[in-house]
Amino acid sequence: MVYLKSIFRSIRLNFARFISIIVITVLGISFVAGLGSISPVIEDSFNEVLNGANASDLDLKCKLASGFGTQDVDKIKEYGFVKSVVAFTAIDTELDGLKTRIYIMPDLDYTINELTLESGEMPIEKYGALVERDSKKIGKSDIGDEIVLFKEYIPMGITYTVSGIVSNPLIFDRLGEPTLEDTDISLEQIIYIDSSSFPVPLPITDIYVDLDTENENYFSSAYLDEVEGFADIIEGDFDEDFLVALSIEDTKSYALLTNYTDKVRVITLIFPVFFIVVTALVVMTTIARMIEEERLQIGCLKSIGYGNSKIIGKYAFITLFTSVVSGFVGMLLGYLILPNVIYPTFNAMFFMPEMSKKLFMESGLVAFALTTVVCIAVACFVCKNTLKEKPSNLLIGKAPKSGKTILLEKIKFIWNRFSFKYKSSFRNIFRYKRHLIMTLVSVAGSTALVLAGFGLLDATKNQSNELLVGFEESIGIIALVVIAFALLLCVFVIYNLTNLNISERKKEIATLKVLGYKRREVLGYIYREIMIMAAVGAVFGIGLGILLIRFVFYYLDIGSLSDVKWYSYVVSYLSVILFVGATDLLLMNKILKIDMTSSLKSNE
Repeated sequence: MVYLKSIFRSIRLNFARFISIIVITVLGISFVAGLGSISPVIEDSFNEVLNGANASDLDLKCKLASGFGTQDVDKIKEYGFVKSVVAFTAIDTELDGLKTRIYIMPDLDYTINELTLESGEMPIEKYGALVERDSKKIGKSDIGDEIVLFKEYIPMGITYTVSGIVSNPLIFDRLGEPTLEDTDISLEQIIYIDSSSFPVPLPITDIYVDLDTENENYFSSAYLDEVEGFADIIEGDFDEDFLVALSIEDTKSYALLTNYTDKVRVITLIFPVFFIVVTALVVMTTIARMIEEERLQIGCLKSIGYGNSKIIGKYAFITLFTSVVSGFVGMLLGYLILPNVIYPTFNAMFFMPEMSKKLFMESGLVAFALTTVVCIAVACFVCKNTLKEKPSNLLIGKAPKSGKTILLEKIKFIWNRFSFKYKSSFRNIFRYKRHLIMTLVSVAGSTALVLAGFGLLDATKNQSNELLVGFEESIGIIALVVIAFALLLCVFVIYNLTNLNISERKKEIATLKVLGYKRREVLGYIYREIMIMAAVGAVFGIGLGILLIRFVFYYLDIGSLSDVKWYSYVVSYLSVILFVGATDLLLMNKILKIDMTSSLKSNE
């Protein structure tokens, strides 16, 4: 009972700290979980569409003008791993000045790669036609439009009437499809007609193949490897000059989408490292401080016979409880917010389907596990070191840190120019080394992330590559998310560290009040130290941010350091300093309300 009361008492007395830890951890985990789920959500959303349309696993293209013969089609059907095939003709031509592709399908048989009717209806008449939906390259067609085809075969051509607008499951990027002859030239029109409407047989140019694959995820490496193996078998059984087997990886839309999702994955692998490190350090510092403050309780528990493992278990349990709560809330918020914010931005480049409701928890769980393990390990380590002392020493309390001569004092021509208040601030900064390190790390990390965010914004604005211009909005939103989360992390971390600093130095602050320091001087005594550390940390952060930008640009293969505007460095530095200053003002009342009598009587 005493043990349980001790646990609940620690939670109750440190409730504000626990809330602070939870908020910081929620922020870090939600960022990692939310950003890490974006690429899987996008791919799963398209995978649902591809599966629903039974998208072809392979497209066999004949290299000869004569095309596939019926015996070739039958041979393909005989493979044990082939479920079904659809043979058809695809012709690239120029129609009324437009680069056009005509798919000629027997009975418009799309049991493989089924077309989705966007508007209108499927052809009822023999000479009805379907056209691909309009995009940035493909022009808009209307129901009832008449199209004259095959003038190269028939003098007057054949007139078809558009009955419906459709979408091909393998064509989902808004830049359209390239021509067969030149991948740099895009089609401006795609038409689907029934082969029965043409008076003479046309050569079979393509065979869609539905494979008996074990994996139905079109974006998984297992599926792609399996399809590649089947493609090698088919190509090996035919003359190399006869056919080529193309998989979904060879389609432009798929390649472009996976290129973008891979870029997002790079961002989600690099940026979260800073969040996890800073979050873990703050949690460790807070837990370590709590253990130091409860030396008396630890001494009492040890005196009445509690073993070291049980005492350590108390703080391990408290840390685990805090991590579980913040991990659950962080992952929930991350999955609910970030994908819903970033997913729609891909509409600029792709015809985005309805977003998948599936949860991808890998990134969030990894962040949660790393943070939890590190924090529990530190809690156990600090507690174990404390338990090395005798119970009598623990009951007495720990003496406050003494001041020491710092390196700056030895540089006389600089030190002598400082006023007393700045000399005092520098001595205190190096007196509380843990607070110094934590402030420098957190401010530097936040500044680096903010600068990297602005760098991404600058780089995407300078892109001239058409394939990346449409990606600007998505990268821009992600960059803004990084900036916002970095500044929020800075706010909560500085708030937590300053709060700890004030709690550690209540007697010191009370002494200043007794000595007659005015409100402004007392506040300046604390704030001056924080702003000096923040200013130095932000400088380190700019340097770290430059390295981060170079690293990110290298792996994203976009932009260069020269694309980053000079004012992005200034704004990054000043925004962090501004947020640090604003955060400290929130703790003004806590400093001013410190009771001189009780603080001076407290046993440190």
